Amino acid sequence: MKATYILVVIIVVLLIALVAVYTQYASQMAQLSQELSKARAEADTLKSELSQLQTKITELNKTLAQREEQIKALQQQVKPRGLVYAAIREGDVLYAYVIDPSTNDVVAKIDLKYTLSSPVYEALYATLKGLAKPSTLETWTPRYYLGNLPYFILLFENPNGSYVAFIDRVTFRDIKLMKTYDKFTRQYGGVTPDGRYLIISQRQAQRVVFIDLQKMEIVNVVNLDANPCDVAPSPDGKYVFIPVRADQDPNKPEYALILEVPSGREVARYYFKKPGEQTYTEPSMTYWSYYKPQYGILQGEAKPYEAVLEKDVNRGTARLIKEVSYPSIAYMAVENPARDEVVIVVSGVGVYVRSLPPSYQVIKEVKVVPDYLKSAVQGVFSQDGKYYYLAGAGGLVVLDTSTWSVVKYFKADAAVWVVAIPSGEWLKIWGR
Repeated sequence: MKATYILVVIIVVLLIALVAVYTQYASQMAQLSQELSKARAEADTLKSELSQLQTKITELNKTLAQREEQIKALQQQVKPRGLVYAAIREGDVLYAYVIDPSTNDVVAKIDLKYTLSSPVYEALYATLKGLAKPSTLETWTPRYYLGNLPYFILLFENPNGSYVAFIDRVTFRDIKLMKTYDKFTRQYGGVTPDGRYLIISQRQAQRVVFIDLQKMEIVNVVNLDANPCDVAPSPDGKYVFIPVRADQDPNKPEYALILEVPSGREVARYYFKKPGEQTYTEPSMTYWSYYKPQYGILQGEAKPYEAVLEKDVNRGTARLIKEVSYPSIAYMAVENPARDEVVIVVSGVGVYVRSLPPSYQVIKEVKVVPDYLKSAVQGVFSQDGKYYYLAGAGGLVVLDTSTWSVVKYFKADAAVWVVAIPSGEWLKIWGR
């Protein structure tokens, strides 16, 4: 009996232990089950959040791609317009205006007295102020389409000689002065479209100077028998079209001249006057057509006159095909980069819009003198051709080329030059 009792006690103890173990195990299992359920719930929540994040990422990537396309489209719209720069005199202060053609607002206005060196500032100021005769001081900038050079080019002369100033487009400080002649000679320049060569006609010196802009040095000088008065580079940059005048000297000829760049080799010439003759044209300005490179346009100062010449550089020929007249002196011609038309600055009127050569018919006469300007001097298109900027005594006029109406007028005492350059990095550097 005693043994049986002991066995029963042992069995009961074991059962109690098993029950305790089972209870503990069951409790742990229940706890683990709860934790697992909680983990599954958290996992489901994370999966849901991850799915939402993936959806947001997909949407953001799509939006980013759309924004990039919009930015590219805007860049394509804005980039061709570049910037327009003008030298403006307000009272006794000489400014550089920087104009954004997308708004035609002045985005920067620089007092050049604090940036240019004394010789450059004095020459430019005297020109704008009209303080000195042309035989003492004068300035000139290359016109037409300028490449994306890091500097402006200003030709100037004073009693000490004739020079080229290279002016930084960011700081508006002249970074280099190059003497081109030891005496005063009126200078007129043109830059080849690739930005490689600056060609200068030196009027009284009767020379044409070729400057390599990569080397920043004179690489050739061609002496002439009369006075060159402008430079119009060809679209391919291989040639220049130069008017050569007698300046009322009966012993000098007058002609249109084509030279090869940079060799200076004469390719062709067309005579308006031969030595001994006294019928003067006084060829003064030229333009080489970009749309139709076989044609060139030349203005004369002896009378309000323009000549259209047909050129063949391969055969070495040039011939007169048309002559037109104006109510006052024509100063320059330039083609619209966006449309087949030529715009001529006429001093006492404003501009004439013509069809391309050889027909060269008048499309429109745009009068801004005397309502806005006292006289028109120089003009330039925005790079997209939507606007034309006309400088002269009285300030700067902005014309909408779709209607040829005035859309903005910067009233000032004088504007001496205006150039368009296809670049916007200047604004970035100045925090605009």
